[in-house]
Amino acid sequence: MHPRQVIRQAFSDRLADVVPDTDPPAHRTACLGRVWPSRTKPLFPKDMPALLVYSRAEKVRDGGDADGHGPLTRQLNLTVEILAEGGDDGLNATLDAITVQVEDALDGFDIPSTPLAGWEWMVTQIRLDEVDTDFSSEAEKVIGATRLTYVVTYQTARVVTESGDPPTRVFVGYAPEIGAAHEPEYEEVIRRPI
Repeated sequence: MHPRQVIRQAFSDRLADVVPDTDPPAHRTACLGRVWPSRTKPLFPKDMPALLVYSRAEKVRDGGDADGHGPLTRQLNLTVEILAEGGDDGLNATLDAITVQVEDALDGFDIPSTPLAGWEWMVTQIRLDEVDTDFSSEAEKVIGATRLTYVVTYQTARVVTESGDPPTRVFVGYAPEIGAAHEPEYEEVIRRPI
Protein backbone atom coordinates (compact mmCIF):
# COMPACT_ATOMS: atom_id res chain seq x y z
CA MET A 1 0.00 0.00 0.00
CA HIS A 2 1.25 3.50 -0.84
CA PRO A 3 1.01 6.40 1.65
CA ARG A 4 -1.34 8.26 -0.75
CA GLN A 5 -3.87 5.45 -0.26
CA VAL A 6 -3.60 5.85 3.51
CA ILE A 7 -4.09 9.62 3.16
CA ARG A 8 -7.15 9.18 0.93
CA GLN A 9 -8.66 6.67 3.37
CA ALA A 10 -7.90 8.93 6.35
CA PHE A 11 -9.80 11.81 4.70
CA SER A 12 -12.72 9.46 3.95
CA ASP A 13 -12.80 8.08 7.48
CA ARG A 14 -12.67 11.57 9.00
CA LEU A 15 -15.60 12.77 6.88
CA ALA A 16 -17.68 9.63 7.49
CA ASP A 17 -17.20 9.31 11.23
CA VAL A 18 -19.41 10.47 14.05
CA VAL A 19 -18.39 13.54 16.06
CA PRO A 20 -17.07 12.36 19.43
CA ASP A 21 -19.08 13.12 22.56
CA THR A 22 -22.33 14.05 20.82
CA ASP A 23 -25.67 12.91 22.15
CA PRO A 24 -27.42 11.77 20.08
CA PRO A 25 -24.51 10.72 17.84
CA ALA A 26 -24.06 13.15 14.93
CA HIS A 27 -22.07 12.86 11.71
CA ARG A 28 -19.61 15.56 10.68
CA THR A 29 -21.57 16.30 7.48
CA ALA A 30 -25.12 16.04 6.17
CA CYS A 31 -23.82 13.22 3.94
CA LEU A 32 -23.88 11.01 7.04
CA GLY A 33 -21.82 7.90 6.29
CA ARG A 34 -22.10 8.22 2.50
CA VAL A 35 -18.40 8.82 1.86
CA TRP A 36 -16.35 6.80 -0.62
CA PRO A 37 -12.58 6.96 -1.30
CA SER A 38 -13.11 6.67 -5.04
CA ARG A 39 -14.25 8.78 -7.97
CA THR A 40 -15.80 5.75 -9.68
CA LYS A 41 -18.56 4.95 -7.18
CA PRO A 42 -21.86 4.83 -9.08
CA LEU A 43 -24.35 7.05 -7.22
CA PHE A 44 -28.13 7.15 -7.40
CA PRO A 45 -30.44 9.84 -6.05
CA LYS A 46 -31.06 7.74 -2.92
CA ASP A 47 -27.29 7.89 -2.22
CA MET A 48 -27.18 11.70 -2.17
CA PRO A 49 -25.92 13.89 -0.74
CA ALA A 50 -22.62 12.03 -0.84
CA LEU A 51 -18.87 12.64 -0.74
CA LEU A 52 -16.26 11.17 -3.05
CA VAL A 53 -12.60 11.44 -2.02
CA TYR A 54 -9.95 10.95 -4.70
CA SER A 55 -6.55 12.12 -5.80
CA ARG A 56 -6.14 13.95 -9.09
CA ALA A 57 -2.42 14.62 -9.30
CA GLU A 58 0.77 14.53 -7.29
CA LYS A 59 3.93 16.60 -7.69
CA VAL A 60 7.14 14.96 -6.53
CA ARG A 61 10.38 16.71 -5.63
CA ASP A 62 13.65 14.94 -4.98
CA GLY A 63 14.95 15.34 -1.45
CA GLY A 64 18.43 16.16 -2.73
CA ASP A 65 20.12 12.78 -2.32
CA ALA A 66 22.83 12.49 -4.96
CA ASP A 67 21.90 8.97 -6.05
CA GLY A 68 18.21 9.79 -6.56
CA HIS A 69 17.06 7.25 -3.99
CA GLY A 70 16.65 9.57 -1.02
CA PRO A 71 13.54 10.99 0.59
CA LEU A 72 10.95 12.66 -1.61
CA THR A 73 8.63 15.59 -0.88
CA ARG A 74 5.22 15.04 -2.42
CA GLN A 75 2.28 17.39 -2.94
CA LEU A 76 -0.90 15.40 -3.41
CA ASN A 77 -3.94 17.17 -4.88
CA LEU A 78 -6.75 15.44 -3.04
CA THR A 79 -10.34 16.25 -4.00
CA VAL A 80 -13.40 15.98 -1.79
CA GLU A 81 -16.37 16.09 -4.15
CA ILE A 82 -19.82 16.82 -2.78
CA LEU A 83 -22.68 15.49 -4.91
CA ALA A 84 -26.29 16.47 -4.25
CA GLU A 85 -29.60 16.45 -6.08
CA GLY A 86 -32.15 19.24 -6.02
CA GLY A 87 -33.56 22.23 -7.73
CA ASP A 88 -33.81 26.00 -7.49
CA ASP A 89 -31.89 27.60 -4.64
CA GLY A 90 -32.27 24.55 -2.40
CA LEU A 91 -29.41 22.78 -4.19
CA ASN A 92 -27.08 25.77 -3.84
CA ALA A 93 -27.89 25.98 -0.14
CA THR A 94 -27.27 22.25 0.34
CA LEU A 95 -23.90 22.38 -1.41
CA ASP A 96 -22.86 25.51 0.50
CA ALA A 97 -23.84 23.98 3.86
CA ILE A 98 -21.97 20.72 3.21
CA THR A 99 -18.94 22.67 1.94
CA VAL A 100 -18.74 24.46 5.29
CA GLN A 101 -19.15 21.13 7.12
CA VAL A 102 -16.30 19.54 5.12
CA GLU A 103 -14.04 22.55 5.72
CA ASP A 104 -14.81 22.43 9.45
CA ALA A 105 -14.18 18.67 9.63
CA LEU A 106 -10.78 19.00 7.96
CA ASP A 107 -9.66 22.20 9.70
CA GLY A 108 -6.69 21.24 11.87
CA PHE A 109 -6.95 17.59 10.77
CA ASP A 110 -3.75 15.64 11.33
CA ILE A 111 -2.90 12.29 9.76
CA PRO A 112 -0.54 10.23 11.91
CA SER A 113 2.15 8.24 10.12
CA THR A 114 1.16 4.63 10.43
CA PRO A 115 3.68 1.85 9.72
CA LEU A 116 3.65 0.72 6.09
CA ALA A 117 5.68 -2.12 4.65
CA GLY A 118 8.54 -0.61 2.69
CA TRP A 119 7.77 3.05 3.52
CA GLU A 120 8.64 5.73 6.02
CA TRP A 121 6.34 8.70 5.57
CA MET A 122 4.94 11.78 7.27
CA VAL A 123 2.29 14.37 6.40
CA THR A 124 3.67 17.87 6.96
CA GLN A 125 0.78 20.07 5.78
CA ILE A 126 -2.88 19.91 4.72
CA ARG A 127 -4.12 23.06 2.98
CA LEU A 128 -7.38 23.90 1.20
CA ASP A 129 -6.35 25.17 -2.23
CA GLU A 130 -9.46 25.53 -4.41
CA VAL A 131 -13.24 25.20 -4.41
CA ASP A 132 -15.33 24.95 -7.57
CA THR A 133 -18.97 24.12 -8.23
CA ASP A 134 -20.89 23.02 -11.28
CA PHE A 135 -24.29 21.59 -12.17
CA SER A 136 -25.69 19.02 -14.54
CA SER A 137 -29.37 18.64 -15.39
CA GLU A 138 -31.21 15.64 -16.73
CA ALA A 139 -34.94 16.27 -17.30
CA GLU A 140 -36.34 17.64 -14.01
CA LYS A 141 -33.37 16.54 -11.92
CA VAL A 142 -30.38 18.75 -11.28
CA ILE A 143 -27.19 17.31 -9.82
CA GLY A 144 -24.77 19.73 -8.22
CA ALA A 145 -21.12 19.07 -7.49
CA THR A 146 -18.74 21.09 -5.37
CA ARG A 147 -15.10 20.05 -5.41
CA LEU A 148 -12.77 21.07 -2.60
CA THR A 149 -9.15 20.48 -3.59
CA TYR A 150 -6.68 20.06 -0.76
CA VAL A 151 -2.92 20.05 -1.18
CA VAL A 152 -1.45 17.45 1.15
CA THR A 153 2.31 17.80 1.49
CA TYR A 154 4.07 14.70 2.75
CA GLN A 155 7.49 13.14 2.71
CA THR A 156 8.35 9.59 1.82
CA ALA A 157 11.41 7.41 1.90
CA ARG A 158 11.70 3.79 0.87
CA VAL A 159 12.86 1.50 3.65
CA VAL A 160 15.91 -0.44 2.56
CA THR A 161 16.14 -3.76 4.31
CA GLU A 162 19.37 -5.60 4.93
CA SER A 163 18.62 -8.69 2.93
CA GLY A 164 21.05 -10.54 0.75
CA ASP A 165 24.72 -9.86 0.22
CA PRO A 166 26.24 -6.98 -1.69
CA PRO A 167 27.81 -7.94 -5.01
CA THR A 168 31.34 -9.30 -4.78
CA ARG A 169 32.33 -8.19 -8.28
CA VAL A 170 31.37 -5.18 -10.42
CA PHE A 171 31.90 -5.09 -14.17
CA VAL A 172 31.67 -2.41 -16.82
CA GLY A 173 30.74 -2.73 -20.47
CA TYR A 174 30.65 -0.13 -23.23
CA ALA A 175 27.58 0.49 -25.36
CA PRO A 176 26.54 -0.81 -27.79
CA GLU A 177 28.46 -3.99 -26.87
CA ILE A 178 26.48 -4.76 -23.72
CA GLY A 179 24.19 -7.57 -22.63
CA ALA A 180 24.56 -11.28 -22.05
CA ALA A 181 26.23 -11.93 -25.42
CA HIS A 182 29.04 -9.49 -24.55
CA GLU A 183 29.68 -10.45 -20.91
CA PRO A 184 33.05 -12.05 -21.73
CA GLU A 185 34.20 -8.62 -22.98
CA TYR A 186 33.32 -6.80 -19.73
CA GLU A 187 36.10 -5.36 -17.58
CA GLU A 188 36.13 -6.06 -13.87
CA VAL A 189 36.38 -2.77 -11.94
CA ILE A 190 35.80 -3.89 -8.31
CA ARG A 191 36.42 -7.19 -6.55
CA ARG A 192 35.42 -7.51 -2.92
CA PRO A 193 36.90 -10.34 -0.89
CA ILE A 194 34.33 -12.95 0.06
